[in-house]
Amino acid sequence: MTVLSMRIPFAACALCFLLVACKDDLEPPTQAPGETPDVAVVYERGPHLAQCAAPAITLGQSTAKLTQAGIAVLRSSCGSATGVFYPTVCGAGTPEILVHNIPEDRLPAATAAGFTSVDALVDDARGTNWQRFRCDGYQAYRDIAMQTAGCAQTRNRLLRIDHRTQGNSDIVFLDQAGNCADAAYRQVLYGASPAIVLCSNAQTIAGPVKNCATTQYTSLFDTILANTGAADLGLGPEYIVVEITQ
Repeated sequence: MTVLSMRIPFAACALCFLLVACKDDLEPPTQAPGETPDVAVVYERGPHLAQCAAPAITLGQSTAKLTQAGIAVLRSSCGSATGVFYPTVCGAGTPEILVHNIPEDRLPAATAAGFTSVDALVDDARGTNWQRFRCDGYQAYRDIAMQTAGCAQTRNRLLRIDHRTQGNSDIVFLDQAGNCADAAYRQVLYGASPAIVLCSNAQTIAGPVKNCATTQYTSLFDTILANTGAADLGLGPEYIVVEITQ
C-alpha cells in the first residue's frame, strides 16, 4: 500500500481519538533524557514494525490503549530508537517508536498494558538512545486509509496534489477499491485536513453516490475520477501528483 509523505500540520486531526495524539506535535523535538521528574515516558514499537509493511498501529490507537487502561496521556508523539542499525531491506525491523508521557505513578499500569519505559533504550556503553520528533502532517490521512482498508483489498493509496505555480494546494486524494459487494470503490478529495471533504465518490448499498460540497472542485474531481490509472491523474503538467510509500 502506498501513501504520501506529507506536510499538513498533524494538529489538523479530524477524528476524535486523534485529537489526543495530535496535541503534542506543536512542541519542538526533544532528546531524552530531560523529562519532568514526575512524568514517565513510555513507548511501543510502531507505527511500522517492518520495512515495506503497512503500519501495524497508529499513534491514535497507541494513545487509546493507554487511556482505555485508565492512564492519563500527557503527550504523544512519534519517535525513533537511535544507535541501532537496521539493514535496508523489506521485512527488516525499523527504529520507529510511538512515545507517550504519562504520570510517573502510572508506569506499572502502562507496563502491564504492553508499554516500556524509554529508559530501556538508553545505553551509554552501546551508544543507544531515543529521540522524539513531530509526526509528519499526513498521519491523520494515513490513519483514515488504514481504518477503511477492509474494503480496499485491490487499491488503497493517498496522493498529494500540488499546483506547480500556485504552490501547495493542500489537496489529498484517497483512492480505494476492493471486493466488498456494496462498497467496491471509494474516492475522497480532502482539503487541508481530513475534516475538509471537498468531494467524494463511492459505491454504497443505495448505489453510486458522488458529491462535491465545494463546487469549485467539481471539474478537478471529475478529471481525477476519469483518470485514476494515470500517473498525473489526468491533471496535466500544471500539477504535481506525488505518491509515496507508507
